[in-house]
This record gives sequence, structure tokens and C-alpha cells, in this order.
Amino acid sequence: MEFSPMECKMLLASESPGPITMPVVGQTQQPFLIAFDVISVNPDFDNFIAIDDIRYEAVLCSDVIDPWDMGASFASATLLNLLYGKALRQASDISCDFEERARKCAWANPEGQRDQWDIGSGPPNVEKFAKLTGTTTLPVGTFAIARFNSSGGTASLLTEPISCLNEAGTFSFRYWQTKGIELQMCLTAEDITVDLDCQTIDLLAPGPVIVDVPPIPAPFRIRIRAIGHEKSTVIVDDMVFQGDICPTPDSHAAVLRPLSEQEVQDDGNACRLLSCDFDDDNMCLYKSQRVPGSLAMFKQFSGRRADSFNSISEPNAYVHTRLFPRGEMSVLESPTFALNGDAKLHFNYRRNNNASAV
Repeated sequence: MEFSPMECKMLLASESPGPITMPVVGQTQQPFLIAFDVISVNPDFDNFIAIDDIRYEAVLCSDVIDPWDMGASFASATLLNLLYGKALRQASDISCDFEERARKCAWANPEGQRDQWDIGSGPPNVEKFAKLTGTTTLPVGTFAIARFNSSGGTASLLTEPISCLNEAGTFSFRYWQTKGIELQMCLTAEDITVDLDCQTIDLLAPGPVIVDVPPIPAPFRIRIRAIGHEKSTVIVDDMVFQGDICPTPDSHAAVLRPLSEQEVQDDGNACRLLSCDFDDDNMCLYKSQRVPGSLAMFKQFSGRRADSFNSISEPNAYVHTRLFPRGEMSVLESPTFALNGDAKLHFNYRRNNNASAV
């Protein structure tokens, strides 16, 4: 079997009998072996080498460092949605899979909350995840995640106000948690000052958890509350609400104004959601897709490059594209937003020559 050394250390006879302490391979995702290689002997004499008391200390790829450690492929980003009075017309408006960082969901962190729910994506490392949560069933796509430091804390995830529920309904979701988490599902008054009912979730993760919701004649919200008693992590996903809700009255919804002979609900989050600094290997809600006849695409980049495009000071993170004969056009686009008034989009850009146009 052929071996290609990643790194070597020459051991000298003067270091015998040791002990010898040395670093072995830096951070790597590649499999490796530790080997002792005798590179030469004197054939004129009898020789021997003895090795004993080998001790290896390391954090392996599957080892868990702490309850936040989901592996190198896991990433998190800010949950972008805000509670601003979005109208709920039907039960499906309450369902959420947290795609597009929950932009289309009726769920958000309450204003001023210290511990926040974020958006996670992965997938997490299955071995680490199993050690942390006790299951090898991973969340798929994007999901909501709350993490608490060693001092613990509380994080709530709230819906927009639901005007009423005419008949009994059901609310279901999946969840995963590490040790030290208490998870509750609550029905809460519209002003979130009083919980009408709370149930502690203690079913075998990931569920799904299915909760019966009784008829409620007055406005209410659904709250997912995570209480961390130590450094810990909790994940929720695949929220589905079924039932006959009362549609949000127009007087309680976000302001509507006529636009091209139609009533279009203004997206109160548009300015916040369209803002992006492209940090943390994240393109926010922007996507780049190939256009017919062109292979060029925008890509996120973090760090600095020693080339003509980056020869003077500029941000550490940005999106860029390179145009060439088979890629003469590249498009970066956001999802569709509804606006009832004029708006301005500000951005910085740079071209390395005058052969392209923006």
C-alpha cells in the first residue's frame, strides 16, 4: 500500500527514551494514519527500536466539542422575519418550513428578546447530532434553532395574531434538543402578556409533536418557548397548523393602499430583507441562476484576493461574477416583494475594466 506523508518529524537518538510530545496533523477532514517509519539502519550492527506508552489526544471529526457543535457543514443565520401585523387569511398561513430564512412565515422573535431563534442549515454532522440529540434523523433544509450559553436563557418564537379559531384544530411540528432544554408550546394572548395554556414537550424527538387546539373566540398567538438551563441547543421545523381560523380583519392588518387598480399588501419587511452584506458565506435571500446562453453566475466570496479586481481596499465579503465568451451575462436576483410606494436600492459595485455593464 502506498502512503503519501502529510507531515513528518525526525526523532533523534539523543531524545531517547523520551517522552516525546509532538502535534500530529492539523485540522483536516481527510482520513489519515499515524505511522512510525524506520528510514535507515546500519547493516554492520544488530539493531532494534522499541516504542511504548503511546497516547493520542485529539478532537476527532465525530467528537462533540460542546452542545453547539453540529459539524463543519452546519451554518446559522439571522431569522429575518419580524412581527408587524401580517394578515392571516387561512390556517396554512401559520404553517412554516423556515425556507428563505422564514421570510414568508408568520413566525418571528418578539421585539427586544435577548435570546434569539435563528435559521440553521446544514446538514449537521450525523454522528455529532446523534450524540447531542439521541437521534440520527436530521432536520432537512432550513430550520429554526435557538442556542443558549452556559448561563441559560429563554427564547420565544411567536406567530402573528390569529383572530380566532372557529373549531378545534391541530398544530404539529418536529423538534430536536440537547440536554438542558425545556420546550413548551403555548397559546398566548394577543398582547403576549398572558399564556392561556402551555404544554411541556417531552415526546421522543423528533416527533412529530401533534397538539390539539380548542376553539378560541378571541385573538391569540401560538408561542414556542425554549428554556435553556445550561449551554444547549434546540431545533424546531415543519410547523403545520390545521383548523378554521377567522381571517385577519383589514383594520388589524398591515396598511393596504391601491396599486395599479389592485389592493396589494405591503411587505413591511422588504427593506430589512433586501439588505445584505454577504458575510458568513451567506447570500441572504439573493440567488444567482444561469440565464439562457450564458454559463456565468454570481458567487459569494469572503476574504481578499491578490488580483487586479481586488487590488485596493474593499469589503471582506461580497458577491462577484466573471464574464467570458460563453458567459456574457450574470444575474443576481431577490424574491418578489410587494411595495405600495417608491423605494430606493443602494449598493456598491466595482468593475475591473470598462468591458462590462451593470
